[in-house]
Amino acid sequence: MIILIRLRRYRRGQVRGIDFTISIVIFLLTMTQILVLTNSFITANRSHLNQLENQGIVDSIGGDILSNPGTSDWVNSPTLSIPSDWDFGLSSDDGISPYKLSRLSHRSLDSMILDYDKIAGGLDIDSKTYQIEVYNTIKTRIISIDTAALPIAIISGNVTQNQRLVNNADVWIFAIDHTNYVISQAQATTDSSGFYSKTMNIINGAALANTHITFIVIAKYGNSAQDASIQRVAVDTPTNTITDDGKISVFENSASITGYTVDIKTSRNTGDAVLTSFYPGLDTSTINNTQILLGGGVSDVYEGADIWSYDDFVIPNSGLAVILLLEIDLGEVTHVGLLNFPTALDDNISNIISPVSIPNAVSSVSIQSIMVRGVIMNFKITIWGV
Repeated sequence: MIILIRLRRYRRGQVRGIDFTISIVIFLLTMTQILVLTNSFITANRSHLNQLENQGIVDSIGGDILSNPGTSDWVNSPTLSIPSDWDFGLSSDDGISPYKLSRLSHRSLDSMILDYDKIAGGLDIDSKTYQIEVYNTIKTRIISIDTAALPIAIISGNVTQNQRLVNNADVWIFAIDHTNYVISQAQATTDSSGFYSKTMNIINGAALANTHITFIVIAKYGNSAQDASIQRVAVDTPTNTITDDGKISVFENSASITGYTVDIKTSRNTGDAVLTSFYPGLDTSTINNTQILLGGGVSDVYEGADIWSYDDFVIPNSGLAVILLLEIDLGEVTHVGLLNFPTALDDNISNIISPVSIPNAVSSVSIQSIMVRGVIMNFKITIWGV
């Protein structure tokens, strides 16, 4: 509603009534626009402040996980022994503990796995939905493996960083057959386009028939960026059925006096097994693996389950190692276990810690860089409805 105010002056030179009325209308319209803009600004600013507050909360939770050791000695405690109101933290005296991180993998022993619900009990997030990812800063891929002309195999792939191809990355390629468990290895370097292709000789490959070969590729770029990928291929027509349900847990060995060793406990579904670790080396002449044959004797029992247990298993004191378990029944591999150490949770080898369903709510994300065993990784936590 516009109010017209008339003011007449009878002296010459004064503003006429109609002129004064027009000025008041314009002033009122201008004031109305200013008020509308001010209200919109306040609403947007409040929303922005809420986002900043939520982001600060999630950053604080992520930082606390990475800087806090959590409940004392949970690193070696079976899951059922950890209290429901525990404190989840990944740090140790030497930084982020690779042993704690490995327990987040679904490939750990059933008695040692920390699943979504157990971790939620150790987080101060008021029953909100969350997700945890841990991923390497580079990604290595196996694009193709050609074993048609054994003992020759041709392995091709690429290395990327932030989805961009990386040139001059070092690549170590391993192959282990499922008949004699013999390890072959080769080394390559990505070209100017970020791709590698290597022709390698599979030891005793010409004699392999109706079996499998597992290929492991580990890439390294610079001093601290590493990643691994694994692929199994069939030779001819294998008759045995393989299930990928083997379990591996890594425990710290503080009593080691020769090199760097860890204690390993694995599932025991069969009467024999082969445990092997693969890791980057200095050059093509370096033997970059450790292999132990397991079998016979009385079964070890851990938390009520039969297991294989091996102490003083040698791996390098830093860097990425891929640990492979082949469980053998009547001379054939029937169960396979796999674990990367330090463990990445990226759905490549080990699964992301994620809710059953993503809620229809606003989420806040915190990504922080971490160093584990000299490998640079990213820790990402997402919380919905902060």
